[in-house]
Amino acid sequence: MEFSISLVFHIITGSIAVIAGVIALFVKKGKKTHRQSGRWFFYSMILMAITGAILSIILSMPITFIGSVLTIYLIVSSWTLVKNPPNTIRQYDYIYPVVGLTIAAISGYFAYQANLSPDGLYYNYPAGPYLFMAVPASIATLFDIRMLITKGLKGPSRLARHLWRMCFSLFIAIGSFMEQGLKSIDLSQYVDQWLIDLPSNIIILATVFYLVKVHLGKWLARKRLPEAT
Repeated sequence: MEFSISLVFHIITGSIAVIAGVIALFVKKGKKTHRQSGRWFFYSMILMAITGAILSIILSMPITFIGSVLTIYLIVSSWTLVKNPPNTIRQYDYIYPVVGLTIAAISGYFAYQANLSPDGLYYNYPAGPYLFMAVPASIATLFDIRMLITKGLKGPSRLARHLWRMCFSLFIAIGSFMEQGLKSIDLSQYVDQWLIDLPSNIIILATVFYLVKVHLGKWLARKRLPEAT
């Protein structure tokens, strides 16, 4: 009973998160629609990740638990950044690199154990998925430390941090929805793999586009400054 309720709630919140996240990504940034859809995305992703963690405990799937914690870490660290003024450090900002480093270390350890096992698996997964969790957690941790050193972020750096963490969380949500969601309703066997991967690939391309746009705008602004003087 607990499993069924958690699974249904996980699917519902995941569906809301995917819809809200896609809207927030492609509408004009900073406007009312972006803020409202972003708020829906944040709360539904948190609920989806929590139910995912519960399901991972019930099903003994550490990879899902790691993914859930990683999602919460990225979402919260991205959300709190834009809720505070630029160049601001709060006490909870010192917690983020500890969380990120813990996720990376545990994921790396599980990948190591998978490589050591005779069948190349650890809790039914090879090293690859664990490393997939370890890499973004490590990158996020390094940027968390950098933010603490610089006493906060502003401008393009602040926007880029918010953007890639939210987008990677959306990437996880869509990937999980397409893979596990289709399997749960027995449709995966009727859908080609490239169609299953297509939404996630679109999110990756959109993320790269916006990151390039953010940093290109920063470069152009620096280039115009000497010309203006």
